Amino acid sequence: MLKKFGPAQAVVEAVGWTWSMTVQTFDVLQRLVTAQISPKTMMGPLGIAQASGDAARGGAGSLFFLVAVISLQVGILNLLPLAPLDGGHLAIIAVEGVARRDLSPTIKGWIMNAGAMVIFALIGLVLYSDISKLSFLQKLFQ
Repeated sequence: MLKKFGPAQAVVEAVGWTWSMTVQTFDVLQRLVTAQISPKTMMGPLGIAQASGDAARGGAGSLFFLVAVISLQVGILNLLPLAPLDGGHLAIIAVEGVARRDLSPTIKGWIMNAGAMVIFALIGLVLYSDISKLSFLQKLFQ
């Protein structure tokens, strides 16, 4: 259902929606980390492509909504304190600020490599989850 708001109310609604989606994203992350929900609930590139097609068939509003949700979630995930991500760089800067000296390039390299390995493992998990949901593969392995 389409709702119309004036400029001021639109900003209030947008901020409220963004906050609500941010809280929901952190809730899902927390439940994933504590194994309260399965990683199979995540969508990777294949799931996003399918959802995008479904949203496009639903009209421009549905597609823009999906793009907004994905953009917000990618922005939030980018702020996680994993070294190759922006949040990781912020964490390193914070540590250097507290220590009042730069970390050695060797230590930064180890931190970056460890963070990259975690991200690659997450990418692998999401791709595996995505591929395992393909119907022709499910039929093949039954």
